[in-house]
Amino acid sequence: MAIKIRPFKIKSSGVRLCGYSLVPKDADGKLPAVIVSHGFGSNMLISYSYARVFVDMGYAAFCYDFPNSGS
Repeated sequence: MAIKIRPFKIKSSGVRLCGYSLVPKDADGKLPAVIVSHGFGSNMLISYSYARVFVDMGYAAFCYDFPNSGS
């Protein structure tokens, strides 16, 4: 399935959170959504592959690095 991937950065209380939103390329309108978080000592490179599985099932998916983790 074709996927639209967009990076995002959010800053709150001086803390930056970076990640990606993934949606089916042919999506139109509202979609169910999931937030995919990585485990301790990991980064979004691991959770990204899980996010793609949800997109293949028709969800919008968001994966990110916890502050002070990953990039």
